[in-house]
Parts: sequence; C-alpha cells; structure tokens
Amino acid sequence: MTIFPKTIIFLTLSILSACSSPPPEVSAEVSLINYENISHNQADTIPQDLWSHFNNAQVGTEFMSDYGLFQINNTYVSALGHSCLAFTLTETKVKNSTSKEFYPKDKYYSQDRRACYNNKEWFFISPIMKRNNGGVE
Repeated sequence: MTIFPKTIIFLTLSILSACSSPPPEVSAEVSLINYENISHNQADTIPQDLWSHFNNAQVGTEFMSDYGLFQINNTYVSALGHSCLAFTLTETKVKNSTSKEFYPKDKYYSQDRRACYNNKEWFFISPIMKRNNGGVE
C-alpha cells in the first residue's frame, strides 16, 4: 500500500515537469532565400524620369506622364523589405511628340500593376495572383 501513493506522486511530478520545460530551440543553418541573387530583368526597370513621382506616391495619388496616367491604389512593403506600389496605368488617348509607351502593352497597361524600389531603382513586378472574372487564379 505504501508503493501506490509514491507511484501516484512520482507520475504526477513527471507529467508536470514535462509540461513545464521549454521546447528545444531550432535555428536555420541554410537560408531559404539568397538575397544576393535576387534581381529583376533590366527591361523591367521603370524609366528614371518617373522615380520622383513613385518616391512621393501615396494612396489616391494620380500623375500624368509621357507613358500615361498612373493612379496609385496601394503602398506596401514586400517580403524582401522593398517599398512597393500597386497602381493602375492607363494609356493616354492624345498622342504628341513626347508620348512614349511601354511594350508589350498588355504587360504594363492594366489595373493591377506593381512596382518596387530596391534602394537603387524602381522596377515593375508581376502580381503573384491574377484576377479572372472576379475570381483569383
């Protein structure tokens, strides 16, 4: 009879001590992303004459350029820590001697365009998800 109470006390203390110990610490030895190799295609760099507009852009800002009308829809910080903008780019209907266009048009002129700044330059990026008739692909 004296073994039974000691066993209950031992089991109770064992369970309580197991629950109170911290989990083991885990650390990554290898990064999942190599930040030095992340780059963008030079063709996707936004022309320098637009950078000042992008640097000062806030939600609701609109500005006209030689490339068309930019409407800033959102500002955010990317997972890589870059300052980014979501915007709509609309072609200008009236063409003049200073008018310029991005090609291919369907890649640049749309409602869901994105651009990010990597502390050197602004560049276009593609949205991660595409909208399709109200849904998301």
